[in-house]
Amino acid sequence: METKRIPTIMNVYNNPSLMGGESYRVNQLAREKLLERYRKYIAKHKEIPVDIYFTEDGSNVKEVFYHFMVSSESNDEIVYDVVLNLYAPEHEYGASSDGDFKNMFVKIFSNSPGFTFTYAYVYNRYKLLPEALDYKFSKQVMHTPPLKTNPRNHIGFDSSTFFALTYLVTHPELMQRRNISTIAQPISKFDVTKIPTPEEVMERRSPDDLMGIKRMGRKLKSFINKPKDILFGSKTTRQAKKSSGSNKPLKAKAAIKPAKATKARKPKKAR
Repeated sequence: METKRIPTIMNVYNNPSLMGGESYRVNQLAREKLLERYRKYIAKHKEIPVDIYFTEDGSNVKEVFYHFMVSSESNDEIVYDVVLNLYAPEHEYGASSDGDFKNMFVKIFSNSPGFTFTYAYVYNRYKLLPEALDYKFSKQVMHTPPLKTNPRNHIGFDSSTFFALTYLVTHPELMQRRNISTIAQPISKFDVTKIPTPEEVMERRSPDDLMGIKRMGRKLKSFINKPKDILFGSKTTRQAKKSSGSNKPLKAKAAIKPAKATKARKPKKAR
């Protein structure tokens, strides 16, 4: 398994590739466009809901999970789960009693199509996915290079992960040690089984939504046309939907129904 230097939250926010040259230029151009979309998103939604969980060692915070619920830009009834896992390196302290979390390492998860089809493989390759959530992705996604959507294996953002990161960075009070006991819950309360898999998120989209994803570019065409064969290898949710006789998308709050873990990949407990 290849590894890169594990980034802090500010490292990855400012330059997710952790490299210069062409990778840096590509990410900066994409970042400028995403920032403009973020401004429009916040003008409409005002905020991004987030649940926070943490664990501490004495007065030092060792690990924090930020679970954001980011609405689709095209359909408010679709909500993506984005998890930012901040943690201190082993044998080192995290945030002290009067510090913040900006220098803690970060791992990132999202069940949005943009992240799944473009970045999940790359994040897994460089061990940048939270271990408690990597089982949400199918084996195909985790082990098949995204040759059409990300042929150079750039580490980057989709809109859901960028929106969550930007919201956190621009709300520093959420990363202050002195506030964490008030705004966060113990890490034992974080139930990852309530986060749906990318497959389940896709099943909740209407035909019009799926056509919208197709229009994002030809690079996604093969994924959209054959998701069960290429991405997931499971007919369970499709059969359930067919038997229900309904093609209507679910409401946003239904987007965090418990997900059924596959036998092949069992959930890992949050550290």
